[in-house]
Amino acid sequence: MLLRHELLPGKITGLLKKSVKMMSMFCLLLLLLTIPLSSQKKLTHQMTEEEKALMPAYLESLRGRLLTAPPLAPLRNIAEFEQMEGVLIAYPLGIPVSLVAEMSEDVMVTTIVANSSSENQARSQYSSGGVNMANCNFLYAPYDSYWTRDYGPWFVMDGNRSIGIIDFIYNRPRPNDDNIPAEMAAFLGLTSYDMSLVHAGGNYMTDAWGISVSTDLVWEENTNYTHAQIDQMMYDYLGVHTYHVTSDPLGEYIKHVDCWGKYLDVDKILITRVPQSNSQYDEFEAMAQYFANLTTGYGNNYQVYRVYASNGEPYTNSLILNKHVFVPIKGTSNDSAAITSYETAMPGYEVIGVSGSWQTTDAVHCRVIGIADRGMLYIKHSPLLGEKPQEDYYEISAEIVPYSGMPVITDSAKIYYQVDGGSYYVVNMNNVSGDTYNGSIPGQAAGSEIAYYIHAEDTSGRTGEHPYIGAPDPHVFTVSGPLQPPVANFIASTTSITVGGSVTFTDQSTNSPTSWTWTFEGGTPSTGTTQNPSVTYNTAGTFDVSLTAANAAGSDSETKTDYITVTSVTYCASQGNSQANEWISRVRVANLDNSSGASKYSNFTSIIANLTRGTSASVTLNTGYSGTVYREYWRTWIDYNHDGDFADSGEQVLSKYGKTSVTGSFTPPTSALTGTTRMRVSMKYGSYPTSCESFSYGEVEDYTANIQ
Repeated sequence: MLLRHELLPGKITGLLKKSVKMMSMFCLLLLLLTIPLSSQKKLTHQMTEEEKALMPAYLESLRGRLLTAPPLAPLRNIAEFEQMEGVLIAYPLGIPVSLVAEMSEDVMVTTIVANSSSENQARSQYSSGGVNMANCNFLYAPYDSYWTRDYGPWFVMDGNRSIGIIDFIYNRPRPNDDNIPAEMAAFLGLTSYDMSLVHAGGNYMTDAWGISVSTDLVWEENTNYTHAQIDQMMYDYLGVHTYHVTSDPLGEYIKHVDCWGKYLDVDKILITRVPQSNSQYDEFEAMAQYFANLTTGYGNNYQVYRVYASNGEPYTNSLILNKHVFVPIKGTSNDSAAITSYETAMPGYEVIGVSGSWQTTDAVHCRVIGIADRGMLYIKHSPLLGEKPQEDYYEISAEIVPYSGMPVITDSAKIYYQVDGGSYYVVNMNNVSGDTYNGSIPGQAAGSEIAYYIHAEDTSGRTGEHPYIGAPDPHVFTVSGPLQPPVANFIASTTSITVGGSVTFTDQSTNSPTSWTWTFEGGTPSTGTTQNPSVTYNTAGTFDVSLTAANAAGSDSETKTDYITVTSVTYCASQGNSQANEWISRVRVANLDNSSGASKYSNFTSIIANLTRGTSASVTLNTGYSGTVYREYWRTWIDYNHDGDFADSGEQVLSKYGKTSVTGSFTPPTSALTGTTRMRVSMKYGSYPTSCESFSYGEVEDYTANIQ
């Protein structure tokens, strides 16, 4: 059954949906009664063991819940860092009353309470704690826990310029919590839309420009949908056109994105940094690099900020509330630096440390959720960033949308700009059509740095800036000279390598080329023909390299003749001096499988073992005998850095002894050079061999390893 909410007033719709939803939940409540009462009273942020057992039946029972058609497109999912009119919390509190007092100075604090007795207790505690009671109201509704972020409503602006609520299936068998978005829709007089996706607010963040992020928990909890179907649902209900689903650098605990990352603005993201000794260090660094390489809604790459947490401090689990940031602190030596990290990333915001009963994966963000300002003055603008060619003027265009329905005040739309850090100048923006306003910044001398922001007001009394904080953190671009064709120029990281080695080419062309065409005689690009490619050379010789760089004004080429010299690698000799008694009869490494007879030394470099960096490879080595079976000592080496020896750290990949055979495994390090290189297998009687010796009894065989 589909209920088309656009045909009904919002409040009536919310009440109807809540009524039908509560009927379907009756059976869920019966299921929950099977959990011991003591367990129900001790809910944790993570599911209890009883809840894990109940979850499959709970989800199955929800398949018949009332579903609604999506809101009218185009949709815009409202971000945490946008204007909020309130917050939603639950009583008894999961946060200190001092935080309630701080929030009540800026917004309406809505508290979920079970009944009038609970409200009276909350009012008493609030009054004693200095809370501004004029900014407090109470939602009477049954609920299960205080993690309002995880089950609370998501807000969208639809094609009718109406803010609505998106209600997902809360990923806990807690039907009262799951019903809170419907309760809030009725409380606020908004339309609510059911999205049949299992989710949690702690595992979701959005940039308000159609880009959102979750960990792969969303895939694990929605196996009834393909990834493409999930993406389509996110687009249909939230307007999310780019959904980044990532691994969780923390591992397998709760897998909520707010435990390690946080959007601070459209093009700013904060990622936790852990000590290098932390077992998840590489995962955190990879996540930071992942976002640094992504394109934002503004068209630039993310500005990735880091916050250091050596003791599991939940610093990213903070709350942005209008021009304040509430950061959970735990009294460790890292607290001060964490506050500084936020202040550096968010100039102009008041950053406030909040002490509380915080856990690594459960802090302020988990226990408070913002309520979007239903009448916000929204400014959408694609900023000028980076380097711009010298022009007579720079046009600034923006959409200024008053969600309140009240008109934008004539002449309030303005551009404030400064040149090289000087005083701000003001220019007016003109309404050219509908919500679109245009203005222009006068042209400036080459080399100038221009900072600017947009300001507007409407008759509801609201003001808005873009970026949100305005003057303390404006958009910035620099002025180059008139655009000229590039002058192609490049250098190599090295010009002399051995066979199988790689060279990174760095483009140093002038005049900001936008495309690059490379030609590598004798070389194969391993990272594509991008601006700064890495190239592998597997043949000895001298080779030319050419680059053509282009931009809108033209192109230029440069060729360096015999630029790269590739020499063959010479390896030391090693062999056994008698093959009469024992020899290497079979070598198996990954895909390589070679059987052979007795010989002091065998060159099998035409036989290749295909290996992958970071992936384990199995090894089995067999001994051949003509008489008595002896204990043999085996070693295997791979020249990972292609320098012609086996003496570097990690290049000895196997060291074992046995009679008829030995087995083992090794993992090529991520630092290993790609391409082909030498692999040496040595078997010696009596003691372990070294990589460059002759010995009395045994054999040496050389192979080729192809590192991928």
